[in-house]
Amino acid sequence: IPPAQDAEDFYLIGRAYLLIGDYVKARSSLLEAQKYLSNTDPSNTKILTTDIAAALVIANDIEMQKRFKGEIENTLKTPH
Repeated sequence: IPPAQDAEDFYLIGRAYLLIGDYVKARSSLLEAQKYLSNTDPSNTKILTTDIAAALVIANDIEMQKRFKGEIENTLKTPH
């Protein structure tokens, strides 16, 4: 896997860590993503900014982590 180079890369890595429950690594990657936001395509900046902020809420709060995990588990149980 090539190393992350931009906000999008760090965001996606942070999101993956959220999904597997590694909140420390998620937070670290998301904070790195924030550092690169000024270099993103303007059409992506707003959505990345809000998605990173939402993900950081989860990564920074144990209660939110529990709720997020529950939502993911419920989604995976629900037949599509």
